[in-house]
Amino acid sequence: VFIHYRIWLNTAKRIWNALPTELVAIVNPERFKSAVKDPAVYTHLINQKAVRNVESAV
Repeated sequence: VFIHYRIWLNTAKRIWNALPTELVAIVNPERFKSAVKDPAVYTHLINQKAVRNVESAV
């Protein structure tokens, strides 16, 4: 169980560290949640190699 938690935590840290600075600076949780859903953020994370492009893997 500890190993799975650690893997999850490392993944979350990798994604958080790759987010654009202006997004991380949003302090309002609702605004942050809305901003993260923007497709441009996903594209940015793919370009930063923080996540894999699921569409191209299918």
